[in-house]
Amino acid sequence: MYERKVARAYRRGGLISCGAAIVGAIVGIAMLATILFLIRGGDIEPRSPRMALALATPAIFTVGILALAAFTVAWRGRRVDRAFEPWNLDGSQWGAGLRSWHGEIDGRQFDAWLHRGPTLELFLDAAAATRGVVHRGGPWIQALTRSLSSREPLRPAPLDLDGASIYAEDPEWMRKLLSRPEAESAIRELMTETSRTATAVFIGPDAVKYMRRFLPLSEMNPENLRQWTRQLAELAAAIDTIGPSADGTQPTRMEIWARKSRGNYANRMLLILGAVMVASMLALFLFGWWNIGTP
Repeated sequence: MYERKVARAYRRGGLISCGAAIVGAIVGIAMLATILFLIRGGDIEPRSPRMALALATPAIFTVGILALAAFTVAWRGRRVDRAFEPWNLDGSQWGAGLRSWHGEIDGRQFDAWLHRGPTLELFLDAAAATRGVVHRGGPWIQALTRSLSSREPLRPAPLDLDGASIYAEDPEWMRKLLSRPEAESAIRELMTETSRTATAVFIGPDAVKYMRRFLPLSEMNPENLRQWTRQLAELAAAIDTIGPSADGTQPTRMEIWARKSRGNYANRMLLILGAVMVASMLALFLFGWWNIGTP
């Protein structure tokens, strides 16, 4: 069940967060001990090198942590980039937890995003002009889907996918699509899950999307990516064969942003946070430099 996978993922995330909190506490204690050592006995001279080092200690520790984080992010990026080497696609890092790849595969625009979860999203051009989704979930997930989209799952289901539900803005078009053997086969293979991962297939106005959540990075390899993109291409080809829906739906600005430029937002937020951090540390340093030890 999807809900159990979510619970396990949150437990893993909670353990990681606890570990990070412990490491943060150790670093904080080390930083405080360093400052106390530098100002021991109250004999520190105002505006002396030792005072400057004591005031700069928080910045030094922060820079060290950020350098370690940057190294870890870069190492992780190089690792997952190997999955895209057959298409000569280079990854772009956006902030600490968002990476993307963009290019063409077999003449279709291809976009991929890897973010927290880890969650992999693959987009491939397809002119469906409507929306639909295939995903698994228990009563809570189905109720959420109904509340957000005001739609019920298709009944009877066009195909049996071991607990998956199928939603569509244009039910007849979706049934027509899933009646094609190549589309049915592609979705069946894309919806294959493991005990940890959860999957979903989305049909959008201008693209088909595959989402794989709670993805072990060991699954990010050229063989798997080649298989997933081939199945997406088969689904896109089936859409080309039956033609677009009469709905004539166009992608929203949010859909275009999510596929093309969500990383710009992440970078702007990172830049703002970095500027605030630098300004705060500089202000604390200057305040201490001019006020500590003065009558």
